[in-house]
Amino acid sequence: DTNLVVVGLTLRSLKVGHKDNASSCGEGRVFKEWFKRKGDKVEEGDVIAKVARRGRKLTPAPTDPLPVDDTDAKTTAVTEAEEVDDVKAQRAGIIVEYQEVLKDGTIIDDVMDVMQDRNLAVVGDALRPLRPHTEGYVVSAPANCELVKWHVKRGDVVKKRDVVATLKAETGHEVKVHTPHNGVIKVRQFLQEGDVLEEVSSDESLVVVGKLPKLLINDGMAPVFASEGQFKEWKVKKGDRVRKGDPVAVVMHEDGQSEVIKAPKEGPIFSRQDGLVPGSHIDTVLEDGDLCVIGRFQAFSPSWMERGVEAPSEAIFKGWKVGAGSHVTA
Repeated sequence: DTNLVVVGLTLRSLKVGHKDNASSCGEGRVFKEWFKRKGDKVEEGDVIAKVARRGRKLTPAPTDPLPVDDTDAKTTAVTEAEEVDDVKAQRAGIIVEYQEVLKDGTIIDDVMDVMQDRNLAVVGDALRPLRPHTEGYVVSAPANCELVKWHVKRGDVVKKRDVVATLKAETGHEVKVHTPHNGVIKVRQFLQEGDVLEEVSSDESLVVVGKLPKLLINDGMAPVFASEGQFKEWKVKKGDRVRKGDPVAVVMHEDGQSEVIKAPKEGPIFSRQDGLVPGSHIDTVLEDGDLCVIGRFQAFSPSWMERGVEAPSEAIFKGWKVGAGSHVTA
């Protein structure tokens, strides 16, 4: 589809397991700031966030000494003093969920389903396992390892054998975890450098790698598709100009036969799936099967001594009657 965002009436309630504890706020609060986030370790009583009561009160504030020539004038300045509440952890553990979209100034009752709860964060024993929502696969770490360094973040395009993370085994040796396929990092576990996985997470899942998303297409552009097969090679790069029927890429089918994928129209290569490398299975790596997009030609910008010749917007091009450098008359 062409959906860019999903707008809901309220934020979804956080999932609270039977061993978890939620940290919530009272009615009529305005969110101020986070002190802890998902994956952070907390002790009972630690401040997770601060919220303010919506009703503000004016209180007198001391003023600077008045100038000598204004000794008869007396003023009292007032400042706004917020009544701020701490949202605290109800137990020791790890923050497994929190309402990360809350920002300073957000009126909580306006964005949360207060008929259910006003839970801002959930503290549990360990981070929950990563699960692919619709497609993708989980990349996991070996058991009993400590996270040394992340090499990817959410949204990164990765290729087969790219390093996801560096870990340290119990023996002290470093272990590098690789992606088995090309794709995009859809989800990354909220682990921090120095975390021992078995202490903070309920399993060894590190990231979820999903398919490469569909390429952006605007009016006048044309996608080039390959529904299945194994990608072999590119015949074009971004910016190349192609004519209808020109080779764009080569894929190999299950029967061993190679197919040349051809351009459906003339124009420049506007974008392509650079995450595709030889050996990639198209139906595994691509969300929509689009290899690249052929764009529109750039508009001419005549100088003040030149004049452009326009065609009707609904016209279909048939052929040229002149060439570059030809002399023409009005």
